[in-house]
Amino acid sequence: MKSLNIFTIFTCLFCCLLTVGCSEDEVPTFGGVYGIVSDSETGSALRNAEVVLSPGNLSTVTGVDGHFEFKDLDPGQVKVQVSSAGYVTDSRQVTVVPGMSSQCDISLKKEVKEARLKLSSTSLDFGSEQSSLSFSIQNTGNSGTVKWQIMDAPDWMTVSPLKGETAVGKSSAVVVTLNRALIKKDESATIRVVTDGESFPVDISAKAGTNFSFSITPENLSFGTDATIRKITLRNETYNGTLQWKIQDYSSIKWISSVHPLSGSLGKGESAEVTVTIDRRGITQKTSATIYVEAGPKVIPVIVTCDYSEKPKAYVEVSPSGQIDFGMDKTSATVTLKAHYGSFAYTAELEGSPVWVSLDKTSGSLEDYETSGKTEPLTLSVDRTKMSSSEAESALIVRAGNDVLRVALKASREQAEDYSSATVISCDSRIDVKILSCKWSGTSVVFNYSLTNTGLGDLHDFSIGSRGYSTIYDDKGNEYTSWTITFRDDDDGYYARFPEGPECKGTITIKNVPSDVKTLTYLLSVYCANGGAKFSGDRISFKNVPVYD
Repeated sequence: MKSLNIFTIFTCLFCCLLTVGCSEDEVPTFGGVYGIVSDSETGSALRNAEVVLSPGNLSTVTGVDGHFEFKDLDPGQVKVQVSSAGYVTDSRQVTVVPGMSSQCDISLKKEVKEARLKLSSTSLDFGSEQSSLSFSIQNTGNSGTVKWQIMDAPDWMTVSPLKGETAVGKSSAVVVTLNRALIKKDESATIRVVTDGESFPVDISAKAGTNFSFSITPENLSFGTDATIRKITLRNETYNGTLQWKIQDYSSIKWISSVHPLSGSLGKGESAEVTVTIDRRGITQKTSATIYVEAGPKVIPVIVTCDYSEKPKAYVEVSPSGQIDFGMDKTSATVTLKAHYGSFAYTAELEGSPVWVSLDKTSGSLEDYETSGKTEPLTLSVDRTKMSSSEAESALIVRAGNDVLRVALKASREQAEDYSSATVISCDSRIDVKILSCKWSGTSVVFNYSLTNTGLGDLHDFSIGSRGYSTIYDDKGNEYTSWTITFRDDDDGYYARFPEGPECKGTITIKNVPSDVKTLTYLLSVYCANGGAKFSGDRISFKNVPVYD
């Protein structure tokens, strides 16, 4: 039994030695590949990037730290390919070594999108009156500059500009202007915006219109690299009567500091100048904007451009700019002059040498505000007793260097109505006739008068202003055939009671009177029905009656 145990122990030891000898001689046959995927610019790890290993088409995705790993790979050359959204796919060759894990880090570059073009509008309808409309070309890509040109424009229109370049995130305005003298019938055409082999159509339509011509010169207003003030000229070419115009709200354009005047009226053949002033502070690149002028049925764009100069131009700022309105009671105002990026000698004057407003100083010097912090105040004072009418206008003109700065001035006072220049003729010596007032009410004129019966006895069927026998006309030669008239307690001027003794009042209202009318003449028929009184004349006349606000 003892011998058997010794044999068993010896056998077990021999087997163990044999096993150890075999393990030391075993050779590994597999390897691995691992790595980190990152952004080539920032170095940050890319999560959820897809990693594909070939041959074998094995795949995995990176973790939050950008790490990936493949195990138990056959030895030899393999291709590691990595892709991620928004990045350019990349790959590497790596050797799998038995018993080892080979490192393969890959950095991905971001995709670069090509510049893209978009139009603000693909059609322009000029109707029968419009002569100028615009659209914009927008670069909606994230890199690159779009070069474009306009093609296929017919001879009855002009397009400005015909070509250009638009940077990323910017837009370029294109103005299409019709030559309506060439449009004898309804027209349509398609122009093309062409860039990099792509073509974007813009459909143009226009109807043959009426003889209406309103011009703006220039329609492209350039301030270059140093100008701060430019002017445009508005002109009523062919429209008969008075044409009202106004500048649309431009407050969103922060670098356009003032446009003056903002509105007005033009007779046929008349022109008006509008001054545009810009503020170059904060402008760091070439920029442009559009202001719009309304004139009758037209809305005409004016493209305003400003070039950038790295060296700031010395200039003088006036505040407030635009206009100072003293109203009915304000008697003084202070204007502040401020020099930027240089020093100036200046002069100041009042346009037209008005007597109703005065200026405390007419010359001086301005130090650079950026270095000195100093400004120059000018005080304006108003004396309404020296105003010749109810409204007075002038302007403060400041000259400094090459700049001419203009601030419009306006003041009002209560208007004294004087009708002594009018001629009043009664129909009879026994009827006393007076003008009470003649005033504007919007676009209408309201004329108030009185009649006093001094010796005709009570009249029961008195009539005044019968249509067909009465005439009303203005100083511009316009005759009015429609009006409303009242006398005493009657609402149409016919068959009113006209008692002897008391002053009896009446009113005439005329609608749609042109704004430039200064005087009106009323020739009013009078009579008594049913065998009433006989007058020495057949009408009452109010000639050249002034119209007041």
